[in-house]
Amino acid sequence: MLDLIISGAGPAGCLAAKTACEQGASASIFEEHARIGVPTQCSGLVSKTGLDALGIDYSSAVVNELNGANVYCLDNCLHVKAKETKAILLDRKKFDEICAQEAEKAGAKIKLGKRLKKNDLISSARNSTIIGADGAYSSVAGAFNFPKINSWASCFQSFFERAQIEDKKSVSIVFSSELFPGFFGWVIPENEESCRVGFGANPKQNKCDMKTTFRAFLETKRVKEIIPKAKMVSFHGGVIPLETRKQTVKKNVLLAGDAAGQVKATTGGGIFFGCSCAKIAGELAATGKASEYEHAWRKQFEKDLKTHANIRKFLNSSSDNALANYFKLAKMFGAEKFLSDHGEMDLLGGMLEKMRASPFSALTKTFNVF
Repeated sequence: MLDLIISGAGPAGCLAAKTACEQGASASIFEEHARIGVPTQCSGLVSKTGLDALGIDYSSAVVNELNGANVYCLDNCLHVKAKETKAILLDRKKFDEICAQEAEKAGAKIKLGKRLKKNDLISSARNSTIIGADGAYSSVAGAFNFPKINSWASCFQSFFERAQIEDKKSVSIVFSSELFPGFFGWVIPENEESCRVGFGANPKQNKCDMKTTFRAFLETKRVKEIIPKAKMVSFHGGVIPLETRKQTVKKNVLLAGDAAGQVKATTGGGIFFGCSCAKIAGELAATGKASEYEHAWRKQFEKDLKTHANIRKFLNSSSDNALANYFKLAKMFGAEKFLSDHGEMDLLGGMLEKMRASPFSALTKTFNVF
């Protein structure tokens, strides 16, 4: 029986372990924190299609179902409203616990409060296959000298009660190169009276500290309308990688999830891509085919991740005025209806095929978005 050691008991690590055990391997997961899902380091908004593809019952972790987005830049806004649910807002702690239960049910052993240090990892690699699913600052990646990730977003999010939500089914996204260089701000409703408010920014470009930027965001018109008398209950921060590592496997050591940078550069979302790649890692590691991991996950997902990266480059290279003008033109070319009818959050190939047959395609070609 092959012995797998997995660093990190987040969704990626647990689903890698679950898949490996189902293939007949033995899997031990080491998690540095004392509790699963604590601390929270994610907005919790995930595509419904992405969650469904993971093959687990996440229903008890659902906080809200959303089908719309209002995307702002200066005084311009794109309003997108689908007929069906497009995104799920999760209780991330509960979702992580579900993934951990799935891993244990399959036979994996989870050891909490145990961080594998460099010497532990190097020693373990002599006899075991290692999967690093230990987040953006991966100890596994560091111990085995994997190529570094150079593009990041530092994020901060708070939970507010007594908010005034007009449409609990729509998320608000705010672009501002002054406040959020390299990323964006967001307001995600939980219900009519509570919401999650947060932002991310490139730490190399952000002129202010995170708390100063957050206070400035709360004073913007878009947010003040929602939380005029709201009470901040909690807050947390984290770091999101915005590029994939150039290498994600070395002999019997594999990286998955945020540790590999398998994250959408557009939004920072990593649940679908990270967990999907982790399942590939678990299956190949369990069947003695770890060396095939790089080719396998890139063949299936790299094209879409590169498309997200290209959109991020376009957004980062645009001034607020330029982006606002693009929004204005996009509305004229029918972008709102197109995205309402055909918008996708993860796998963009099908959407792009439909776009080529729409008037909206002329605008994206002019601005070299895709």
